[in-house]
Amino acid sequence: MSINKTIVVITISSLLSITVNSQDTNRFDYKLLKSGRAYSVTPVFDQFKGEGKKGYASWPNDYCFNNLFNNIIKEVLSKEKLDSLHPRSFAVITVNSKGEIPYCHFVIYDKEKNAISERDLYNLYIRFKQIKLDMSKVKILGYYAEESYDYADIMLPLILKNCKEDSK
Repeated sequence: MSINKTIVVITISSLLSITVNSQDTNRFDYKLLKSGRAYSVTPVFDQFKGEGKKGYASWPNDYCFNNLFNNIIKEVLSKEKLDSLHPRSFAVITVNSKGEIPYCHFVIYDKEKNAISERDLYNLYIRFKQIKLDMSKVKILGYYAEESYDYADIMLPLILKNCKEDSK
């Protein structure tokens, strides 16, 4: 292969690599919150339009949720990334009355805005959406007991406390 062809191949390869890597940076939209200290990080590829009545989630014991979400977070984020996060950074998980998670977004404090890569955020998003919650344990409640509610948001810290082995 001639030197000119080699240069062309290297140039094309470099451009393709740059294009692929730049696509990762467009998966989420970062908006600075009014406090000026945190970003709302929402997926640009999925815009949730809450259908029905929004209530709030209630469950008798958060043990199973901590373990479930904690395991996913630990699988996706390295210890170094977790250590660099502000303790108030969290995910907002939307759960519907079927136990599905149709949407989630994140709130990340500005000092570690880039501590979690777009790829890691996307992996967390996908893994959270694959979860199906046991709705015999989770109730979506509202202000009026006689009405039914269709979905609720659960605020989940990205740095979870160590889960206890038993839920006494």
